[in-house]
Amino acid sequence: MPLFGPPNINNLEKKRDVNALIRALGYVKDYGTRMSAAAALGRIKDRLAVEPLLAALNDEVAGVQKNAAIALGMIGDARAIKPLHEKLACENEIVSKPAGEGLLLLGEQGIDELILALQDENYHVRWAASFSLKSCREQRIINPLVVALSDEDGLVRNNAALALDDLGWKPLNIESEAIYSVAKKDWENCIKIGPPAVDALIAALKKGDPGPDSDVRGSVADVLGKIGDPKAVEPLMAALVDEYPHYKKCQSIAAALVKIGDPRAVAPLRTALNHSEKSGARNKARSGAIWNVSHFAKEALEGLAAQVSQTFFTDIKDANPEIRRQAAKAAFKAGAQAIDPLGIALSDEDDAVRNYAASSLAYLFKDGGVDNAMKQRIASHPEMHVILEPKCAICGKSITDPEPRYMGEGLKIKYFCSDECFNQRGIIYGSIDGVGCPFYNSARMCVPPAGYASPCSYKGASFKVSCHVYATFRPG
Repeated sequence: MPLFGPPNINNLEKKRDVNALIRALGYVKDYGTRMSAAAALGRIKDRLAVEPLLAALNDEVAGVQKNAAIALGMIGDARAIKPLHEKLACENEIVSKPAGEGLLLLGEQGIDELILALQDENYHVRWAASFSLKSCREQRIINPLVVALSDEDGLVRNNAALALDDLGWKPLNIESEAIYSVAKKDWENCIKIGPPAVDALIAALKKGDPGPDSDVRGSVADVLGKIGDPKAVEPLMAALVDEYPHYKKCQSIAAALVKIGDPRAVAPLRTALNHSEKSGARNKARSGAIWNVSHFAKEALEGLAAQVSQTFFTDIKDANPEIRRQAAKAAFKAGAQAIDPLGIALSDEDDAVRNYAASSLAYLFKDGGVDNAMKQRIASHPEMHVILEPKCAICGKSITDPEPRYMGEGLKIKYFCSDECFNQRGIIYGSIDGVGCPFYNSARMCVPPAGYASPCSYKGASFKVSCHVYATFRPG
């Protein structure tokens, strides 16, 4: 070995100088030298290198661990089996994949260890083992791989399916085809199989998301929605509120519940809304997760309007404003019997409840098939002339769109035909955090009339009493 600089690994390999290569395996100044030494020792295949290579499995550099793992497999010494199994647990694929490759190179004993690893409680171990077995062509691995098709992790299932493909395996019946299709993420075939695939899909839906393949359950929910079997409702609801509230998953579950259309989903969805209210959406650690659950629970309830209307009479009095909003929005499905409660809801303290109540009443009047006596009751309500013949509260222009653009404050329903008119709502309501003054435009800039040189600088509650422009021009 030279006195200065790193050893020449190529020369040492040509000389088959195993002792010098072992010393190079500990060369601390250059990890590249250690990597090359490990690879060279694997090609020489001298068992004298086994213990130093086992020590190199714990090198601080992943690339050295990788080359040591493969070298141990090439040497073929059984002492490497357990240490390589332990390296399957490494979260860094640069280490775990070569550990599996090393076990494959060890032959029968290594393959036995990979089969055993398919049952490990650590999903990283199962994933690395299933990945490595994709390169094995021994028929004896078929049964363990079939079992792995039902693993709790989507990536392990997928590796098992691909390995079975390469081995020429075919499902024996419709149930095993369903499990195989879920594992392979062949969602079109799952839809084609239909109801017989539901149990396999539900099993995948119930699995946790410990690994990186967390969108699988969103795809499973999509398929369950398309198949439309009511058996999926309860598992879908459980998955919506579990500890993995990923956006895609929550979105897909909401859409699936709407497609299935089972009224059993309504009560759990309301619970999800209430849970989000109590959990505190401003908690930084949970706000995103809470939003995902509550937002898509709300979307699902909107899609289940007919089912929601069945409990309208109790929901319209609920303490949770979101429940009242959903009830008022879906009330037109309840028909004429909803008219009186909706009339009361026109004076609800919540803007959106009043908005949806007005929309439902307008629908019942125009398109709801109610008789003339019922229409008279609707039209006689003090607010309904505004709803049935909507005009802009600022310019008086008639509005043909039956869905109000804005209805709001003071328990009075108002319509605005444009952004320009909406930005002048201070004429009616007064200021709201600097917005609402007749001179406060859509760009959120104060534009005082002629004679007032300085733009308004007041914000919030002081606006009404402190702004000299607003004080001059406010109504009354």
